[in-house]
Amino acid sequence: MKQLVSFFLLSLMSTVVLAQIFPEGANPSVSQSQTLVKSTKKPAKKYYATGVLGATVYPEVSNIDRGYNFSAGMGYYLKEVVMLELGLGVAKSQMTTKNLLFNNQRDTFNIDQYQLIAAAKYPLEAIAGTNFTPILGLALSYTMRSYNLLNGLTNNSGKTGSSTAFDAGVGTGVDYIFNAKHAAGLDFKYMFNLSNQVSSNYANPTFGYTGIAVESLQYYVAGISARMNF
Repeated sequence: MKQLVSFFLLSLMSTVVLAQIFPEGANPSVSQSQTLVKSTKKPAKKYYATGVLGATVYPEVSNIDRGYNFSAGMGYYLKEVVMLELGLGVAKSQMTTKNLLFNNQRDTFNIDQYQLIAAAKYPLEAIAGTNFTPILGLALSYTMRSYNLLNGLTNNSGKTGSSTAFDAGVGTGVDYIFNAKHAAGLDFKYMFNLSNQVSSNYANPTFGYTGIAVESLQYYVAGISARMNF
């Protein structure tokens, strides 16, 4: 009987002590679990590296081929909502124009392009039940182009002109999120010219069949993207 009373008193005392340590409604096992989660949870990723490999297309003309376009950059997650990005790009296309003296002849130029690109991107909510995340964005770029005549008929082959241009555009795409660190997807940018300046030692080397300088044309870049957070 004494053992039963002692056991009852010990149990009552234990209950009082636990009630003081864990207020009403608290669960010691849950509290300990939450503390463990908080102590082991990794901080959110703030920076990322990205790359896009694709093609440049000038939809307003047909005498410029679909050249390759590659860009790489670094980005920052602003409040984990907006992606701010700065990158460098390189592209190469080929253009065919009428020869200025012999209209039945064609001049072919390589267009080498280098870009400084700034972008702001906004990831939308993931598509329900998937790891696909749509993205919308805006872009600004400073573009340098160099023109090289390949088959000079009336002029020597070689560098014939260069230009600079400021462009702005909109972008969209979709990313597949593999995990917290890696993602890959599709990227699309449509760019409009704001201003440009052309320097040439060959009469109008940047003018095609439409009579519009390449720098003034709209263009888009479509490609495959990859991103790594860190």
